Amino acid sequence: MRDRILLVTGRNAAPYVRKKASGRVHVCGIDVAALLSPERLFEELSKLDLSMYSMVIVPGLVSGNTLGLSKRLGIPVCKGTKHHSEIPLLLASLGEIKLSSVLPADFALERKVRESVERQLADACKPGKKFLMKIGRKNSVYLGGDYPMRVVAEIPDAPFLSKKELQSRAKYLVKNGADIVDIGMVSGVDNSGKIAGIVKTLRNTVGVPLSIDSMNPSEILAGVKAGVDLVLSIGEGNMEVAAKICVPFVVVPVGKNGRLPEKAENQVRKLGLLARKFKGKKVILDPVLSPLNHGFVESVKALSLLRRKYPKTPLFMGAGNVTELMDADSVGVNALLAGIASEIGVELLFTVEASAKTRGCVRELATAAKMMHLAGRQAKSPKDLGLNLLWLKDKRSIETSTDSSLSKLRFIEVANIPSKIEQDFYRIFIKDSKIHVVEYKKGRPARGYRGVSSEALYKKVCSESRISSEHAAYLGKELAKAEIALKLGKNHVQDEDLF
Repeated sequence: MRDRILLVTGRNAAPYVRKKASGRVHVCGIDVAALLSPERLFEELSKLDLSMYSMVIVPGLVSGNTLGLSKRLGIPVCKGTKHHSEIPLLLASLGEIKLSSVLPADFALERKVRESVERQLADACKPGKKFLMKIGRKNSVYLGGDYPMRVVAEIPDAPFLSKKELQSRAKYLVKNGADIVDIGMVSGVDNSGKIAGIVKTLRNTVGVPLSIDSMNPSEILAGVKAGVDLVLSIGEGNMEVAAKICVPFVVVPVGKNGRLPEKAENQVRKLGLLARKFKGKKVILDPVLSPLNHGFVESVKALSLLRRKYPKTPLFMGAGNVTELMDADSVGVNALLAGIASEIGVELLFTVEASAKTRGCVRELATAAKMMHLAGRQAKSPKDLGLNLLWLKDKRSIETSTDSSLSKLRFIEVANIPSKIEQDFYRIFIKDSKIHVVEYKKGRPARGYRGVSSEALYKKVCSESRISSEHAAYLGKELAKAEIALKLGKNHVQDEDLF
């Protein structure tokens, strides 16, 4: 089919398009093909013999609807991709996607990939396959076998939160990919009396299994009695409580003195001794992933040794220890940790968003876990999967052609102009995961707007307020900056650079 497709382009992009689509290209007498109108396209195409083609594909950025053009020419005329760098993918997908006369082909390509990924992941989580362990009685999470790694996400300091805060936090975690919601307790304080209420609130809020993160025996027993599905964690100091636990629990090589063995072999040995004492119980082994410069490599080595020695026992990796104690963007860190865990064969990943720099870690780790599962199924590196964690960088550079007429244009150097305080101004800030805009008149707040789209906010403000061109330009710049900050989880400070 692709051999009977005619691609239309302009003079500037022609060399690039010809490289990607050998021979099946018509170059219009215009530098930038995106500027072509349907009428101009008709003038160009009506001169050609189109009988040998089954479809004409025009640039995705061409304005208007090409349906009328199709009727006049007697051949389907559809929109291609916005950028010619995507032409190979478009040609390879013809017959699998439906092109549009209105929308660029990018939408169809994205939908095709997204639907394929969603089908694969939905199939991966279906019950009925072999597994090592099941967590939860309702909406159970299956570990091991052909199932993907699952993410445990903690609500830190849960006993200090109100019912509304617990509900909000749990919904956020599940929305961002948590498979199990963990109730984070407070070290050194016994809050066992609050656990039943916390569990009840979370049970009525989210439909995923719950775990409790505590080394305090009374809190662990209160959690089990209230109906948690998983306990974190049991070590030498609280091992006597294990006999009373009827749900799976994580075993850590923590001694009675609260310390971890330094060497991987000693961590494995201690976990093996503890696991044997818990014979008949559903145990998950966790050597406790240490931060960088504090035994990280040894704990990764311990996970690898455990996998070889105990192939039928689930393993646990706490990624939060590394992301919290490292001043680096967490996106790549989480991707790499999930990759290490996947290659070893870890079943459970744990994280917590306890600080500003770890905001988004749940989504990052959950996405990374899915990426590693898809990569494993396809026996390939985790790239070109339809999922990615490229939020700050682009996967491919978009080739741009330079308008030759610009070579003689004289550009004016523009210096920075210090801003001045006026009586009428706008204050822009982020609160409760939304962008807020406050309009001030004569120094006093007059009107407020909030939302998540900079474009929608900009249009609303401009439609309801008399705004100068200078204020409009400023508003557009600051709102776009705020939307980027919101998506990346960064602080937004008005009039300061984002990066």
